[in-house]
Amino acid sequence: MSVTAQPPILVAHEVREAINDGHPVICLESAVITHGLPRPANSQAVWRSAHAARHEGVLSATVGVIDGRLKIGLSDDDLNRLSDPDETLHKIGVGDLAVALARGLTGGTTVSSTLWAASRVGVKVVSTGGLGGVHRGAFMVRDESSDLTVLSQAPVALVCAGPKAVLDLASTLERLETLAVPVLGLRVSEMPGFYYNDTAIRIEHAVTDEAEAARIFRTHRALERKGGVVLMNPVPAEAALTRAEVDPVIEEAQERATQGGVRGKDITPHLLSAVREALGERALAVNLAILEDNARVAARLAYHMHRELPDRGQAGREGA
Repeated sequence: MSVTAQPPILVAHEVREAINDGHPVICLESAVITHGLPRPANSQAVWRSAHAARHEGVLSATVGVIDGRLKIGLSDDDLNRLSDPDETLHKIGVGDLAVALARGLTGGTTVSSTLWAASRVGVKVVSTGGLGGVHRGAFMVRDESSDLTVLSQAPVALVCAGPKAVLDLASTLERLETLAVPVLGLRVSEMPGFYYNDTAIRIEHAVTDEAEAARIFRTHRALERKGGVVLMNPVPAEAALTRAEVDPVIEEAQERATQGGVRGKDITPHLLSAVREALGERALAVNLAILEDNARVAARLAYHMHRELPDRGQAGREGA
């Protein structure tokens, strides 16, 4: 069958069985492997996230594109390819999927393409580190992540540690409000900022636990809202940096990027790399900590969703 008639989505056998049997599953993005973290931290992030979800009795499925096939539940070989510096690897957002699949490319899926893939097979929860959003200076050159658009369309809950600190945090929250995407803070009323928690930006709706967040998601879906929900999980206190030490680094790196003509999908990895170079192991440690903790929270959220609202999805048309 042609690509245009039926997108080539491959679902790993254990993932397909879990979805069809009504067991909770979460999806993980893979751009963090290809473009978000250096080796060997990128591989450690996948292992730690999967272990955190499994500890909660939930299966995690990393999403990625391998040789032009969108795969949900990557094998060890697939993950090794996505972390191989000798591979030609692409950063694949939802708008890049058709090109990547038609050309047989290999790369990591961003939050937007992972959300879309999860929604296609009935997975209700995606976990990531930081949400994409409105870039700094977007009032001059419109630059906004497709993560926000897909969140307004896909019926999936996203667990994150707020927007990436390199973004315009306040504008990102405003944009989510414009798109009518509910934003919840897990036991916090201040929006976390990926590296730090002291953003001074208020979240209107705080929830006491993952069970309450699951009830809100269920109600959101009962209202026949087509989009998803964002659950913002604060950065673990033992790993969190402060805005005072991170923001000056970002502002300096942003200025250099502007002068160097770095823009579009290249700007976020460029700025995150600058933060890691300036702050060293502490910046890397907070990345790993939020990915692991968010996967744990996502697993608990998925558990409560399935406990309260069983929903058996169609786990794709082919097995990986």
